[in-house]
Amino acid sequence: MVVQPNFISAGLNVLWPIAVALTFVFFNLVTRQMSREIDPVSIQVVTGFMAVILLAIPIWLLNGEPYRFFDLIMPKADEWPLLLGVGIAGTFGHLLMTAALRYAPSTTLAPMQYLEIPFAAAIGWIVFSDWPNWLATIGIMVTISSGLYIVYRERKTSRKV
Repeated sequence: MVVQPNFISAGLNVLWPIAVALTFVFFNLVTRQMSREIDPVSIQVVTGFMAVILLAIPIWLLNGEPYRFFDLIMPKADEWPLLLGVGIAGTFGHLLMTAALRYAPSTTLAPMQYLEIPFAAAIGWIVFSDWPNWLATIGIMVTISSGLYIVYRERKTSRKV
């Protein structure tokens, strides 16, 4: 319901969000383990270098015909502030996430990730004038409701123990 466009109109490209979600889960697990012994800034630096290397390889190998998706394109003047804002917000967000993974239990942090969905929808509306369709909106509500129910259930069970 949330993954839009559907498989029929977009083909295998609809699997990218799922791949990103699985990668993010793996990243969180590794970061949680690392954050016990390494400070958040060092983790951020290592993560940044790894991202540069992992992104540079396909760009270097697949740049040009027929892989135009990997071509380097210079941003336009009005895109630089957006890129700078995303970079600053992402860096700050990852530093906070790393610190949170170090100190808080997973049951406390997992529900916070559900806030990403409405914030992403709001940013998409503000920046791109694009709002999710009714099916995606229902899917978002189901996802958030499920997350809130899990929080409620976990708190209720932890009080009994």
